[in-house]
Amino acid sequence: MSKCILCNTSNNQKPLFTKEGMRIVKCMKCGLVYVDLVPAIDINIYNDVSYIAYWDKSIYVEREAVERLSLISRYKGSGKLLDIGCGIGIFLSEAKKVGWDAQGTEVSKYAINFVKEKHNLEVCEGSLKDIGFPAKFFDVITLWHVLEHLLNPIDELKEINRILKDDGILCIEVPNVGSLDALVRRRNWICFGPGHNYHFSKTTLKLAGEVAGFESLLVKCISGYKRCKYRHSISKKLIHCILTSINMGNRLFCIFAKEKR
Repeated sequence: MSKCILCNTSNNQKPLFTKEGMRIVKCMKCGLVYVDLVPAIDINIYNDVSYIAYWDKSIYVEREAVERLSLISRYKGSGKLLDIGCGIGIFLSEAKKVGWDAQGTEVSKYAINFVKEKHNLEVCEGSLKDIGFPAKFFDVITLWHVLEHLLNPIDELKEINRILKDDGILCIEVPNVGSLDALVRRRNWICFGPGHNYHFSKTTLKLAGEVAGFESLLVKCISGYKRCKYRHSISKKLIHCILTSINMGNRLFCIFAKEKR
């Protein structure tokens, strides 16, 4: 049985269910839900043209990129921006349009070539630690639906802390395990599937940041109605407002700053 990455305990887990060979547990001390004994990532799954097609149909659409940049601009307006796991580069492209010195990291060779050819942007291949950026180098670092896929999110956050400027900000978006969708669907929730190793709530996402030396400036719950076919309907907008107000939307958006020493 693996230890909880947030509170470092292994004797306080509650088994929730097993799905597709993965044992999902909950730490009863801090509340983190995660896959017990996280499997190693098969890097080959990212080196396929289907990876690009996946991101092309996902959350990395221009409208959401613009909305994210608008939230970021309330805390930081310009400088060096790093998007970790940049996919096909739509967010990077939008950031460049509004003046950011933007670059990304990716593990997919297909996606890297796509970003370089289509957007003419710099993308580094590999993990953050392997790349080895200089200390206190970036003003803004973003992870859009990346943190939950990592083998050890805390190690990644600590490395981010090292390469982020003292007055920089970290922006994260992850699925919300405390969402109405997750509570209703339970084991059938779409995010309880291969590749999603950690499942954060509003509380555990903030705690993950604190463990890595950050303090939260904003934790915003977002409903996914905007990606629905009938997103302009009054009923969908009403559902969005209700779920957002009670922190049960299906995504969490968080902005962190480095702890003051």
